[in-house]
This record gives sequence, C-alpha cells and structure tokens, in this order.
Amino acid sequence: MTVPIHFLCGMSRSGTTWMSLRVNEHPDAAMFGETMYFGRRYLEPKSPPHYSDTELRKAYAALEGSALWNVKVVEGANYNNIDPERPDLVLREAIDNLPRPATPAALFTAVAEAIAEAEGAQVAVEKTPHHLMWIDRIAEAYPEARFVINLRDPYGFTLSYKHQGDRLADHAKDSFGTLYHPAACAMLWRGYARAAQKAQERYGDRIHVVRYDDIQERP
Repeated sequence: MTVPIHFLCGMSRSGTTWMSLRVNEHPDAAMFGETMYFGRRYLEPKSPPHYSDTELRKAYAALEGSALWNVKVVEGANYNNIDPERPDLVLREAIDNLPRPATPAALFTAVAEAIAEAEGAQVAVEKTPHHLMWIDRIAEAYPEARFVINLRDPYGFTLSYKHQGDRLADHAKDSFGTLYHPAACAMLWRGYARAAQKAQERYGDRIHVVRYDDIQERP
C-alpha cells in the first residue's frame, strides 16, 4: 500500500491538538503523532543513507517509545481498528515487513502506511509541533509532502505557555512554574516564527499556515 504522507506542525500552544482531532474526523485520513521522529528523536545513520540493523532497532524503539498514539486517545478520538492498548502490533508488523537495508524515511513510511492501512485511510498525517524546525529534513525525504503549520501571536503564545501547568497537581505546578521565563518564551516564539517564514519562502504552496486566532474565530 502506498499512501501520501503529510505533516502537521507549528508552535506549541497554537491549536495543533485541536487541528489533529479535526483532521482525524475525516474518514480518509489517519492521524498519528507525536513521533518526534525527524526532530528530537531523529537517529542519523552512521553510514548514510541506510541504517545498520542496530540503528534500525534503535530507531524502531524510539518510535515505539514515543507519544505515537496520543492524538487518538484524547477526547474519545480513538482508532477505529487499532487496539489502543496494543498499538505496538502495528509497529512490529511494519518493521517485520520492511526490506533491508532501510533508510530513516523507509522506516517512517512503513509505520505511516501500516497505520493508514489498518484504519482504511487514503492519507497519513503525522503531528509533531517541533517538526516545524526540521521541515528541510522532512521535505528532502518526502518531496510530495505538504505541511500545515499552526502559528499564534506572541502575546497569546506567552500567556498560554505561562499557564499551561495550571491544571496540574500542586507539586507539578510549582515545578513547571520555575521553568517559565518570559525572555526564554520570547526566544522560543521567535525561533518558531522564523522557521515558519523560511518554510513558506522555500516551499511555497506546500505550506498552509493556520493561525490560532482564525481557529478561535472561525473553527
């Protein structure tokens, strides 16, 4: 099975979870994430472009240990055909059938296609907000991929970031509060904004920007 693979990314606190749930409502789309596969969890092959068997096992373990299934288990948006208690069965089947040697993109494609096939979907969409910082890497691996980028104004981003721990237990809330600093938050927003602008300039109509204010006003 060959399916198009697209990506949802953007600023944290900008509505990416809401967007992923809406995409998931479409019967032809299989939404999954957050794999962080091309960003924080990316494993560069020591002998490009292929993984060694050891590297492939490590990359697989990173996928299996990621928040791969969180989009589907919040707010009742469960998979139709994949057991949320045993999603590893889909991953294992994907890697068992993966031809060797495999590239990083080949492993990711195998997982995305396995999810889409299990769900009877025609398109796979992966959500990891910080993949915005790694669009060049993804675009090189997937020349046909399109990207939805969620953005938010700096004031709203900073305010939401400051209060995102408010619903946590008191001890966790206190711990989170010590991590917040407005200057660091401003730098984070600026990095996201620059990456989004660069992506628009470089990839043109492959990029679709969704602003948080538009979600609030015209969901």
